[in-house]
Amino acid sequence: MWTSARTWWRRSRSWRHVGLFALAGSAVTVLSKVWLPGPVAVVLGAAAATVSGVGLSLVTVGLQQRSQAAHDLGNAINASTRHGGLPRVRDVTDAVSVGVHPAEALYSGGTEDRVPPYVPRDADAEVRGAIQRGGFVMLVGESTAGKTRAAFEAVRLVLPDHMFACPADRDALASVLPLALESERCVVWLDDLERFLGPGGVTVPTLTRLLHGRSRCVVATMRSQELELYGDHEETGQLSADREVWRTGRDVVRQAHRVRLDRPWSDGEHERARAYTRDPRIARALGTRGAFGVAETLAAGPELALRWRNAWAPGLHPRAASLVAVAVDARRAGIHRPLTAALLRRLHQHHLNLRGGAALRPEPFADGLVWSQQPAHPNGASSMLIGDGEGRYWAFDYLVDLPELGPIPDGVWDGLLDAATDGETFDMGQTALASYQYDRAKTAFTRAFAAGIANADLALAETTARMGHPAEAADLNQAALVRRAALGADHPDLLAIRYNLASCLGLAGDPAGAVALLPELVADRARVLGPEHALTLTTRHALARFTGEAGDPSGAAAQLRDLLRDRVRVLGHDHHQTLTTRHALARFMGEAGDPAGAVVQLRVLLADRVRVLGPDHPHTFSARHNLARFIGQSGDPAEAVRQLASLLADQERIYGSDHLQTLTTRHALARFMGEAGDPAGAVVQLRVLLADRVRVLGPDHPHTFSARHNLARFIGQSGDPAEAARQLASLLADRSRVQGDRHPGTIRTQQELVIWQARQ
Repeated sequence: MWTSARTWWRRSRSWRHVGLFALAGSAVTVLSKVWLPGPVAVVLGAAAATVSGVGLSLVTVGLQQRSQAAHDLGNAINASTRHGGLPRVRDVTDAVSVGVHPAEALYSGGTEDRVPPYVPRDADAEVRGAIQRGGFVMLVGESTAGKTRAAFEAVRLVLPDHMFACPADRDALASVLPLALESERCVVWLDDLERFLGPGGVTVPTLTRLLHGRSRCVVATMRSQELELYGDHEETGQLSADREVWRTGRDVVRQAHRVRLDRPWSDGEHERARAYTRDPRIARALGTRGAFGVAETLAAGPELALRWRNAWAPGLHPRAASLVAVAVDARRAGIHRPLTAALLRRLHQHHLNLRGGAALRPEPFADGLVWSQQPAHPNGASSMLIGDGEGRYWAFDYLVDLPELGPIPDGVWDGLLDAATDGETFDMGQTALASYQYDRAKTAFTRAFAAGIANADLALAETTARMGHPAEAADLNQAALVRRAALGADHPDLLAIRYNLASCLGLAGDPAGAVALLPELVADRARVLGPEHALTLTTRHALARFTGEAGDPSGAAAQLRDLLRDRVRVLGHDHHQTLTTRHALARFMGEAGDPAGAVVQLRVLLADRVRVLGPDHPHTFSARHNLARFIGQSGDPAEAVRQLASLLADQERIYGSDHLQTLTTRHALARFMGEAGDPAGAVVQLRVLLADRVRVLGPDHPHTFSARHNLARFIGQSGDPAEAARQLASLLADRSRVQGDRHPGTIRTQQELVIWQARQ
């Protein structure tokens, strides 16, 4: 009997009890992941070495991925040691050490000043009020919008007596959070929140336990580009895994009180900044108004981007530029930690070769590494590469978000995957899957699964299905279901796997098999999660879809009308799931014999999808495809050809020629070419498409069968009914073998065969 419910990217957490760090040799390992004042680190490191008998050096870490050093804070020794090794907020005085981008340094009386005076931001009152109330507060904005500085100043102002827990990375959370739990009043600092999401990272239960009943606050920052990855994705009625992959991270992000900071400053912020023009850095930044934001200029983001672009010139600094490119690629690929110099040396040649290799006259490696770390200003500011003091390097995040970045070269991606930790292989797979790079995603998830990363098997199944191999994905989901059989009938993971299995069966050409499984799953999800839960509604959508694909489009349309009323009531008209149901309803209206009605619905839907999702969203493309399809079926195949040709150009620009959606559009384009009066042209297009579908999807994929069906049909219309009948007879045998005699595709091929046999 089938069992029950929830996301397949659910990550378990284990809380380890941590004793007094000064009394255990393991303290060095634990505290090397925690921000500590320098003198305290020395004291605790010595204590650990005494206990363990091993001479170990404890370095001040903090966020050294983003800052080369954290200043010593001698006045924090007693306070820190009395409270489990955490400093108080008031003792953390170096903003750079917690992630603030340094500006050009000023020197006065032998003192270096890398952080200009703080200019009050419009959002300060909201930030401070949210932090004062406690809970989870997240500042969101583009790189160099001033998020970290605004958050840091707010914390210092309203919570100076709280302890300050600043894990260096995701791996440090298990050690740092118990310290925070032992503190009645504590700030947990998560600069660049995306670094703390993923296997072993922050979950909603973690936040709940941390914030329940105490005066604690979690303060985070996140770049807008990263936050977008955790926005709502439209449910297409295919597999739930794509939604579930980001669901855990999305659920964490949803818990936050979000405050947005804009990169361009407002008139009021500029006016307030004029009170600080005695600082030459602020005075210069104000002079760039209209081009760049003040914080952006202070961090030298635009200057560093220009230096990187110019460095590729032959004989200038092309090796340095290629080193920066590798570090940028690492962050884009999902590796949120600094890279060793050895790895940069090994991988940077791929970028050099793409740009011209030896013809660029690259400088020596050591010179390139030094130059890439030079600040934009002589007295220091941010640099393209940021060292951690231990021979590892991190790309300045402003460069990661530049719009002109091209694809990560294969050699660089492969090298990063080889150097990735087990958890990072999962993250890299996630990034590749989100970018429709299915081969890369499958390789990464295969490694993560072999390493025992939780739910990597389900990510592998999802990727396999998206590559066009749903039958193989069904086998993977069945195996995953067996592995989790002991979890219990209502376990969340099992409901999700049952959904994926049913979806894979339907996509593999067995919609009747999917329909046989889904009604019980709808009932179980309604019982466990509630009838209006998103996953219950999603399962109803899948049931309607596969009902239609099993040969009952009218029944599917009836189910979808009921579902649409519920989704509008629960979610609203513009919610992505509501739009998905509208799309499916229009599709099955057309397939039930009303293509003109489908066209009317799809025109309205397309306008809404462009408005809500944007013109290049995959689901906008899907609406364009079906609109063209039903225009053709309504009697205007020439207009269908025109619209499909335009869609194909856009899909090849975004996806490439071998993507599943691109192949589908090529098929539809060839079909309507034939129906518009050019069957010979359709045959030419379909022969090429068929070869590509066999290569990409395999000979027994349903889409391959569809291409063979239409190729035979247009061969017949081109004047060779005998060849059409021969090819259809061969296809009928294959469809009967793979899909069964009662499959709608098998029946259509049998009917087509009768037609061409009669015309011989």
